[in-house]
Amino acid sequence: MKQMHKKFPDLRWGFVEVSASWVPYAMNDISIRYAKQGIPWAGRELLEERNIFVAVQTADDIDYIVQTAGEDNLVIGTDYGHNDTSTELRALTNLRDNGGLDPVLVDKILEKNPKKLYSI
Repeated sequence: MKQMHKKFPDLRWGFVEVSASWVPYAMNDISIRYAKQGIPWAGRELLEERNIFVAVQTADDIDYIVQTAGEDNLVIGTDYGHNDTSTELRALTNLRDNGGLDPVLVDKILEKNPKKLYSI
């Protein structure tokens, strides 16, 4: 809400290792705060405007997250080095082969969006 993206237009934010199921709640909360302050709401473009990237996990309801936040700032999130519930060594394969998602969306999550996040 402080318009940091305008002050630092090249800054990118990556939320990794926390899933993305919180995004619909956060987007709703922010839209209410914007309305109360009379700030125009960017809607699904909010993450893209602010260079915010969020890592999904294969257990997330990715279709619902896309409806709320768009598909251009989602990346895959895995936790290869930890021995806990977030570890999913086959995440890339599972998302591509078993996710039931549009292949264009999968390519964005696995390839296009991470390149934007990490500027490669």
